Amino acid sequence: MRPLLQPARLLAGAIIAGLLTVSPAVHAGQSDQTTPADPVATKHHTASPTGAPVLETVVIDGFYYIVPAPWAGNKIEAPALSSDSFRQVPTEHTYNRTNIYVHSIALPPLLAMLDRAHEDGVELLVESGYRSKRYQRTIFKRMMAQGRVFTDIIRYVAPPGYSQHALGTAVDFHPSNWRFADTRAYAWLQENAAAFSFKETYSRSNKHNMPWEAWHWNYYGE
Repeated sequence: MRPLLQPARLLAGAIIAGLLTVSPAVHAGQSDQTTPADPVATKHHTASPTGAPVLETVVIDGFYYIVPAPWAGNKIEAPALSSDSFRQVPTEHTYNRTNIYVHSIALPPLLAMLDRAHEDGVELLVESGYRSKRYQRTIFKRMMAQGRVFTDIIRYVAPPGYSQHALGTAVDFHPSNWRFADTRAYAWLQENAAAFSFKETYSRSNKHNMPWEAWHWNYYGE
């Protein structure tokens, strides 16, 4: 069902006052001018002059959507990245030989990890790498066009501005779903990924209280 429209001027006043009490989606009344290179403005809830929390929102296809827990308070501080910041993962290491890119600092340790896994008889195929905020928004638009609603999508997909993939250092391995936890590849990563400075961000009991994503690993540097 399409979210109900609310006057844009009322929404703007509510945000300024810090008393946003609208439904999960409210029409923005203006186009979204955010670019993929824009850094995220804040990491946590801010307070209004009255002391009430200002609810976090994202804009998708001209609508404001309130960001609930566990995403709220966990925005990703994505730096401004140029095309020169990225390198392509060789297609022999990607699922279905898809063209996937990661930050240049993450590629050498990623390839070293993939090569070591291969030597140990384990196949690790990268299914996803860098995803900009704009691309993340496109994912939501596509799913909504198929009849999905925002509150359902965020059970499986990070809202725009909340995905670690925007850093360019995170990768998803195939299959990027619950089945990965039962694979030999996952067991190998648990034992060896730290040696290459990769970490399972959303482990079974993670500090972010996010759903478990055994397939999602991020390069944290040496």
